[in-house]
Amino acid sequence: MNNDQLLQQFVQAVSDVLEEKLDAKLKAELQPIRADIQEMKLDIRKLKFDVEELKIDVEELKNDVEVLKTDVKVLKTDVEELKADVEELKTKVDSLERRVTSVELHIENKTDKHIQIIAENHINLSKKLDEAIPAVNKQGVYELKVDYLIKKVDKLEMDVAELQEKMA
Repeated sequence: MNNDQLLQQFVQAVSDVLEEKLDAKLKAELQPIRADIQEMKLDIRKLKFDVEELKIDVEELKNDVEVLKTDVKVLKTDVEELKADVEELKTKVDSLERRVTSVELHIENKTDKHIQIIAENHINLSKKLDEAIPAVNKQGVYELKVDYLIKKVDKLEMDVAELQEKMA
């Protein structure tokens, strides 16, 4: 064997020894990396499971949102109906207020006028009575007149209250 062959065998032997040492060193260095990879695989599986749970939760949320949207549409419809009803009630209340005011004015005007007529007639009757019976105490006649008018006013007030109740 010549030197070249010897040198080649020596290089091969050194290379084999180095390769074995490198393989052992690499294996030792790769061991923690392999453990990390295994841990990462477990973490990825856990993440996949968590993502699946999130997908299920998102689907439930989507369903809940759809139900809420439907409920909101129903509520909007109800609110629109209520608005229309309230507007109708406002119109009716305004009309009723005008009618009550009109009735109040009518009653007031008629009642005042009738009371005045009654009072005038009563005074005329009282004068005629005084002329017919001069001995009657004028104070007593006036008291009777006032009592009569008070009773008449009370009756008219009750009638007005009754009309107001009917109008309400």
